[in-house]
Amino acid sequence: MDLETRSFANNSGIFNAIDRNDSTLYASQFLNAEQTDVFSEICQSIFVDYHATCLSEASFEDTLNGFKETAMNGVQIFQRTFNNGKKGDRRIEMILNSLKAERNIFDLILKLYRAEVIAQQKDENTSLLKRLFMENAEFRRLATLLHWSEEVAFQDPIGFSQLVKEVEHIGSIDHALSHAALQKKFAHLDSVYLKQLSDEDSENLERIKRIFFCLLRCGRSARLSELAEQTGLSSLKAYLQVRQLLTDPDSTPLEETAESYEFAESRLNFKSTASLILSLV
Repeated sequence: MDLETRSFANNSGIFNAIDRNDSTLYASQFLNAEQTDVFSEICQSIFVDYHATCLSEASFEDTLNGFKETAMNGVQIFQRTFNNGKKGDRRIEMILNSLKAERNIFDLILKLYRAEVIAQQKDENTSLLKRLFMENAEFRRLATLLHWSEEVAFQDPIGFSQLVKEVEHIGSIDHALSHAALQKKFAHLDSVYLKQLSDEDSENLERIKRIFFCLLRCGRSARLSELAEQTGLSSLKAYLQVRQLLTDPDSTPLEETAESYEFAESRLNFKSTASLILSLV
């Protein structure tokens, strides 16, 4: 078998079942007779892709990316073939989780490597946040870890990203507190009157809070800003703007004298003052 030929897991060839060694995979322990052959072919194809990537003369970055793509393709194939791990023995779910972990680990290593490449760039006309990213190794690692965790949360079907499918429903709501608006009652996201909300408004608000947290955790602040506008919760946009200034280098000013820098600084001072006052109450 030519290991330089990529398997179907990477859409660049078909693995020859004649060359498989099913006995080394113990496939019969995992599935019934009808599924054993499919399971063996998928596993062996993933092994072939990993081996081919190791034997290639690609750069360090391309090799890492090859490992990540192989694990990612393996996850997708297992999910389609075995119904996201629900079809077959529970050990199928263990293999699926293992491939997800490999995908995430390779992605983290790749992001850390690219962060170091960015740190070596010499650009005097860069933003304050990017300058801090380039000059402070600890901040660079923490920022990279944050962005990586956001992607992991978004990709994982069990957890935060499971709520993303509800975004379309929330987008169809005219206002988060529509019943209170029709009754001409005063209600606000931060209001003490929230305990007087109707069951419908309370349910909408709880769902919105879960989805907003989901999108924020997954780093989808742009979509979150759109939903805040659509659902009448524009007061959240100020917080989202501050968060964007603190996490997006392209939105960060070049100098401390810039207007947006003063805005972010004043918001941070306000939050610290409010926290101090609350601690004294």
